[in-house]
Amino acid sequence: MKYLSRCLLLTGCLAALVAGLRPAGAGKSGPATVSPPGTVATVPPLRSIAPPADPALATAPARGSTEDELRLALRRDTLAERDRAFTVLLPDLVARDPALAGHLALAWEPGALHDELLRQVISRWAATDLGGVVTWVTSLLDESDRRVAALAATAQVAQDDPAGAIELAQLLHVGVDDGSLEHLAQVWTEENPRAAVDWIAHRPSDPVRDRLLARIAWARAQTDPTEAAGLVLTQLPPGDSRDEALIGVVRQWAGRDPAPASAWVAQFPAGPLHTRALGVIDAATRLR
Repeated sequence: MKYLSRCLLLTGCLAALVAGLRPAGAGKSGPATVSPPGTVATVPPLRSIAPPADPALATAPARGSTEDELRLALRRDTLAERDRAFTVLLPDLVARDPALAGHLALAWEPGALHDELLRQVISRWAATDLGGVVTWVTSLLDESDRRVAALAATAQVAQDDPAGAIELAQLLHVGVDDGSLEHLAQVWTEENPRAAVDWIAHRPSDPVRDRLLARIAWARAQTDPTEAAGLVLTQLPPGDSRDEALIGVVRQWAGRDPAPASAWVAQFPAGPLHTRALGVIDAATRLR
């Protein structure tokens, strides 16, 4: 799974080393500060000095001041300040100290802004250090905050690794019982059916996997009902879950092309499933 490799991306913080030299002839008493050999005589103000390992941030404010500026920008609550907070200050703070940014979000009073701050922090953090995010999210005691953060991490991973996002959601126990995983599987199937079908076909059977397979088959039935029917028959064990998945395929198939759907249903053994499938085809035919 792709996201597991991200767990190895551990970021560190390097402290900025600042040396100053009092200009000669300043006219004030007291010993002059001597710079180490090789340093320049005049240094810029402390706020403009970044860790030497990242020259691209040489003009960025120090970490603590970014945190203060972010709070002030959010408190001012103007459109310009809110935009600056979310597009400049928050990304900078997350890049410097994501855990600090996360605690700032947690400390904000409950409400829409609290949740949006947490989502933004987790999304940006997960893009570069998913292992750190998982550790931090699982440590949260508040269930509401943990859910918001877990969903944000899952959504971030889903952008380029749907399989990883599904497994992450199961790891974080989020979206498993509310249809979120099925929706993610459906979107993935619509965008990349080969990858989704291959992934689900190689997973061991369990209740969550079977629900995902049923949704993937339903999505495939919109464009390739024959493949969807075969997927259900070969990959789901007999029982209520398979019967429901078969009815879903029949419904999709009959809406597109009732003749081959009827021919397929005719092969069902006599019984409740056969009767129900015929009813689905009849209803779809009358709606055409």
